[in-house]
Amino acid sequence: MAGFSRQVTEADVFNITTEEKLITLAPSLLFSTALIHTVEASHLISLTLVDIGDNITFDCNASEKDLKFVNWYKQSLGYMVEIVGSVILGQPTISEKFKGSHFAITIKGSRYDLTIFNISKEDEATYLCHIGTTYSQKFISGTFLAVNGKMMFSQNVDSLVITLGGLLACCVIVIVLLIFYIKLKRNCGQTKGEFHLFITESLLY
Repeated sequence: MAGFSRQVTEADVFNITTEEKLITLAPSLLFSTALIHTVEASHLISLTLVDIGDNITFDCNASEKDLKFVNWYKQSLGYMVEIVGSVILGQPTISEKFKGSHFAITIKGSRYDLTIFNISKEDEATYLCHIGTTYSQKFISGTFLAVNGKMMFSQNVDSLVITLGGLLACCVIVIVLLIFYIKLKRNCGQTKGEFHLFITESLLY
């Protein structure tokens, strides 16, 4: 049986369905995706360890010429990301939640640094610098700030335990006094009854 072959015409190309095109292009797409993921590299987050009451400055060096904005984000463990402050058209601002607190953004040339003064345990979090240009946005630095010192909630728990202990001691004292009063009242009642009985018997005889 002779083999069958013919040239693919322009009409055949237009008659190919979308599904057939995807099947044909799948290997190329997979290869391109793998290549893209190979080229991309993850940014490592550094670790900074401080004590309560210290000051710390995080660097954010943005040398892009068409820079439009810089954002500093804070992400505490177990919480959503919060924006600490921004620099828009060269003007630094602190967000409402952090206004009047111990956060400040300073601009020095191409650096947009975030400074935290008088650090507390509540400042323990990951801080991220995010920049945007006319055509792109990206994170360029990240630091996890670890704060030495006792957790705030531990201090509150200690205070609560001391308070509850004092209340419990007061309750015990009140209960003891009530028991003593009840016994004393019963004894007084019995003595009074015996006295009346003695007087009655004396009058009868």
